[in-house]
Amino acid sequence: MSSAKGSVVWNSAATWQATFTVNGVKVIYSASMSKAMSKFDVNMATVTYKDADNDFTGVTNWHGLIGDKTINIKLDNGVVITGSLNSAIADANNVNGSGSWTSKAVNDGK
Repeated sequence: MSSAKGSVVWNSAATWQATFTVNGVKVIYSASMSKAMSKFDVNMATVTYKDADNDFTGVTNWHGLIGDKTINIKLDNGVVITGSLNSAIADANNVNGSGSWTSKAVNDGK
């Protein structure tokens, strides 16, 4: 397994986005959640994966635990996103949903 560093940000009550740089490419997972949650962010997240060429493509379902101090998300394709929340949230929540991967060159300025 390989890993890369990045971040996770809460976008709205039921969406979040994870961004990592893998082999010089920025990969972004935009996800929806099964239930609304309070704001959370992770500045130092880790993504663990098997195959950089195939793991960060398409739509993938996920499940995991967010809160009270950590995030641990497992995607159906074997990718795992973990990290410590910047600020603790009231409760740990078992959540699930789906998301899609996009990618772009790190030096494209966006």
